[in-house]
Amino acid sequence: MQKFSGKYILAAVSACSLVGASIGLLVNVAGVFFTPMAEALGVGRGSVSLSLTISTLIYAVGGLVAPKMIRVSTYRKWLILCALIVSASTVLISFSNNLIVLYMFSAIRGFFAGFTGPVLMSILVNNWFYEKSALVNSIAMGFSGLVGAVFSPILTSIISHWDWRIGTITNAALLLIFYLPAILLPVGYIPEAHGLSPYGAASSKDGQTVHMDQIPIIPILVVLLTIFAAIGPFCTAYPPHFPGMAENYGLPTAVGATMLSVCMITNSGGKLIFGIASEKLGNFLSILIYIILSILGLLSILFFPSSWMLYIGAALTGAVYTLGSVAIVVATRDLVGLNNYNKVYPKIYTIAIIVNAISGSAIGFMYDQFKNYRIALTIAIILLCGMIITLIAAYRIRRRFLVVKE
Repeated sequence: MQKFSGKYILAAVSACSLVGASIGLLVNVAGVFFTPMAEALGVGRGSVSLSLTISTLIYAVGGLVAPKMIRVSTYRKWLILCALIVSASTVLISFSNNLIVLYMFSAIRGFFAGFTGPVLMSILVNNWFYEKSALVNSIAMGFSGLVGAVFSPILTSIISHWDWRIGTITNAALLLIFYLPAILLPVGYIPEAHGLSPYGAASSKDGQTVHMDQIPIIPILVVLLTIFAAIGPFCTAYPPHFPGMAENYGLPTAVGATMLSVCMITNSGGKLIFGIASEKLGNFLSILIYIILSILGLLSILFFPSSWMLYIGAALTGAVYTLGSVAIVVATRDLVGLNNYNKVYPKIYTIAIIVNAISGSAIGFMYDQFKNYRIALTIAIILLCGMIITLIAAYRIRRRFLVVKE
C-alpha cells in the first residue's frame, strides 16, 4: 500500500483550495453582506439574499456540467479560467447600484465557481483516494468552514469601517489567492497521469485500478438518497441568516457575527471529526449523530434566545454543513457504489444545491413576511426529523439487497 505522502498530500491540499474558494469565500461569508447591501441599495434582505439564490442555482449548473467538460488535459486550464472570472465578477459586484446588476454578476460568478466546487472536488478526491476518501473529503469540506470562520468577522470589520463595496473587493482578492494552490501545485486530475494508483487501491497487471465495490443502481435508493441530499443543504441556508436572527432577538450585531463565526468553526471541526468517526463508527451511525446534533442546535436557537444559548445553538447547528456536503458524498458511495458515483453524485448534488438556493431566499422572504425566523426554524427541525427516517430506510434497503445478492 502507498504511503500517505507526496502527491497524495498535494491532492488533498488542492481539494481544500477548491472548496475554500468556491464555498468558504462565496457561500459561507455571504451573510455578512446581506444587511449592509440591503440598506445601501434601499431594498429588503430577501431581495439581496436572492442574489445568493441565483448564484447558487447557477452554481449547481456549473457543478453538473464540469465533469462532462473537464478532462485530464484541460483540468488546470479550466481552473485558471474559473479563478479569473470568479474574482473579476466579484469585483464587478462591488460596483452594483441596483439589483439587476447584482443578480447578473452573481449568476456569472456562481456558474464558474460551480465548476470548481464540491462536485469537482469530490471526484478529484475519489480519483486519488480509494481508502481514506471520507476523511479527505471531510478535511477538504471542513476547510471551507474554517475559511468562513476566519474571514466572516474580518469582512464584517472591513464593512463596518468602510462599506460593503470595499468588503466585496477584498473578498475578490482573497478568492484569487485561495485558488492559487489548486492551480500551481503539480497535481493532475487523476493519479495515473503521475504513474500512481489511488491511495489504498489494488492495481491489476496492466496498471488499471481495480475497485471492489461494484454495486448496481437501485432506483428506490436513488430516490431516498435524493430526498436525504436535499434536506441537509436546505438547513445549510440558515447560518448566513444568523446575524439577522441575533438582531431580530434584540441583540447586538456582534452577537450574530460571532454566531456565524462559531458555526463556521464547528462546521470545519465537525467535518474533520466526522471523517474520523466514520472510520470508527461507520457512515450510517456518524450521519445519524450529526442529524441529532443539528436538531438540538436549531431547537436552542428557536427556544433560548440568550446570547450564550445562541452561541451553543450555532455551534451545534454547524453540523448541518457536514450533512449538506460530506454526508452526501459518503452516503452516495455507500448506496450506489464507487463505480456509479460519477454518474449519480453530480445529479444528486445539483438537486441538493438547487434546494439550498431556494431555501436561502425563502428564509429571507419568510422573515420579511413574519418579521421573525421562528416559522423557518420550525420547518428545518421537521425536515431533519424526516431526514432520519429517510436515512434508516435507505440503509435498510441496501442491506437487504446485499443479503439477497449473497
